[in-house]
Amino acid sequence: MVQNTVSLTFASTNTLLISDGKTHLIIDPHFTRPGFVGQNNLLGRISPSPERIAYGLACLGVKSLDAVLLTHTHYDHALDAAEVARMTGACLVGSPSAEKIAIGAGLPKTNCQIAVERVPMKFGAFEVIFLRGAHISIPPLLPVIGMAREIKRPLTPPQFASAYREGGTYAILLQYPPSITILCMGSAGYFPNWLSGIQAQTVILPVGGLDFRGKAYRQMLFEQSVLAVDARRLFFSHWDDFTRPLDAPPRMMPACRKALIQLETLAAKAQISTARLKPWLSISL
Repeated sequence: MVQNTVSLTFASTNTLLISDGKTHLIIDPHFTRPGFVGQNNLLGRISPSPERIAYGLACLGVKSLDAVLLTHTHYDHALDAAEVARMTGACLVGSPSAEKIAIGAGLPKTNCQIAVERVPMKFGAFEVIFLRGAHISIPPLLPVIGMAREIKRPLTPPQFASAYREGGTYAILLQYPPSITILCMGSAGYFPNWLSGIQAQTVILPVGGLDFRGKAYRQMLFEQSVLAVDARRLFFSHWDDFTRPLDAPPRMMPACRKALIQLETLAAKAQISTARLKPWLSISL
């Protein structure tokens, strides 16, 4: 890799590897991807699979990581986080709920850090800032998702998926000198002026569940989360069916098709380039 070149690699769901060749950061690692059949499935208790995690890391070409960064602690973002940190020697960074996952997994305290909103952290040349965000409202028909409550006690697998409560949602701003700025959102939620004072060239927006919200909501999300930071590039994540294993061909979730078309149209009018992130494809930033 060319020195001082930052790359972004998507690994399905909201799993994002960001690296300059020296420092390697991963956001929301989700490699186990439990489904609804077989062992370790969403109808019962689930655990991180070291074998599937090893497969995902190998596909990314990762042997070591500097940090595992969690936007929130739903199972499809946080189930594998502690095991990924253990296998790669990384520091797990996130909310107090993320710390409960780390403690429950037996991760040493030296490998865990609670993020403080808008207080920068340094990993190599990267400056990492956690920004308080919001989670998109999810229909009650999805009982496996534990919503806004925190994880109050150490969480030791196996657990029901609903035990992985949201614990508060963040967006993660990565700044890399001299001028690379990347805003990685944890969910398609927002509140007025939530990104006040923030600028980012690139926004990564998870679109899962956005078809459950109307056009007006999606318009405001775009204004508050993309236009607000003066973005010039918009990438879409969390568009794929995350109950399918990593080695299966990716398939789009039906609840984001309309949203993608609308957001792509809004971005085109604002002269912002867009792309639906593809698994394992590395993009130079």
